[in-house]
Amino acid sequence: MENNENQPEAPEGTQPSTEATTQPEAPATEPASQPEAPATESAAPPEAPAAAPEPQAAPVAAPEPTAAATNAPVKKQVAPGAIGAMVFGIVGAVLGLTYGLGAIFSIISLVKLKSVKATFNSDPVKYSVSKGFITAGTVCAWVGIGLSVLGLLMLLIVIGANF
Repeated sequence: MENNENQPEAPEGTQPSTEATTQPEAPATEPASQPEAPATESAAPPEAPAAAPEPQAAPVAAPEPTAAATNAPVKKQVAPGAIGAMVFGIVGAVLGLTYGLGAIFSIISLVKLKSVKATFNSDPVKYSVSKGFITAGTVCAWVGIGLSVLGLLMLLIVIGANF
């Protein structure tokens, strides 16, 4: 081979060129975008004076995420008024035969149960414990109304029989 002295060595895995070169290759220049060495504390620029803090707006309360959004277990609660409505229904059923007094408590129970059912339907998962109270209150209220009607009929029969 001729004039191999001026020829640069080929990288591994490639074959050297057979052409003779008369001029040595110029050294390769470094790429313009090489990563820089980490800056040391002495090379850091001087810090700018701290700017006055900007006034902050009053914090706005974010809406609470729902249980479905957070995948957190829901704390089950009794719907407000569910126990009271059930108690009025029970009292109405117990006092049903007392001259219509049970009807008053039963009607109050049914009115309260209407709002309790609306609360329950707004979030059935949260108020799932209330379903039994609502059912018991409704049944007792209607039993109380039925017994009150029966008591009033008996009263009318007794009064009518004495005249």
